[in-house]
Amino acid sequence: MLDFGLVKLTDQVGPGLTSSRSMLGTPAAMAPEQMRGQSVDPRTDIYALGLLVFHMLTGQPAFGGAPGVVQSYLQVHGPRPRPSSKVDIDPAIDEPVARALAPEPAARFPDARSFGQALRAVIHGVIGDEIEVAVLYIEGDAADVLAATEFAQSVGLIVALTAPDSMLAVVPRHRVDVSAVRNKISGFSAQTRVALGVSTATVNGALVDGPALDVEGWAP
Repeated sequence: MLDFGLVKLTDQVGPGLTSSRSMLGTPAAMAPEQMRGQSVDPRTDIYALGLLVFHMLTGQPAFGGAPGVVQSYLQVHGPRPRPSSKVDIDPAIDEPVARALAPEPAARFPDARSFGQALRAVIHGVIGDEIEVAVLYIEGDAADVLAATEFAQSVGLIVALTAPDSMLAVVPRHRVDVSAVRNKISGFSAQTRVALGVSTATVNGALVDGPALDVEGWAP
């Protein structure tokens, strides 16, 4: 509580980090009511969750990388960002994200459960049935992971999971020659683990779900 400036020691001497009516926070992660100095409630957390979901879906902040003052203006007055305008994803996901990011708390989901239910309804409605997919997984040296990611994207694989030290990509089995891919993913360092196999997943644009994401379940 002290670290976040929410409470102070009663014997504190000198100026503090916060004072009455001051705003403390990162504009890119604050709800409009926080910027206005208004009271907050659980719907403020829904806004923050909407920002996180947008970033997870697109890999980008919802309102870009603009300076703080511009960020604040966009959060309060700008149009609600659409994930489908940033990545190849079904536009149906835009509605629940936009509702979570509504400028006025009353227009947002009342709680995290209802937001999650709306997201699940969209995702399960647009992904469809599981299909057989080829799966490439790499874990280890960051340079190897980056090279493998670039290669995967160049041959049409969908990068489903990515981190500095790991990456998982899939592609419908009928679209790729697994043997040809295997021949091209050699030469990595001894510390890097590479797995190429076949599993099943539901795929729609950049949305991937299913057994293929469980590496231990299919990796040789």
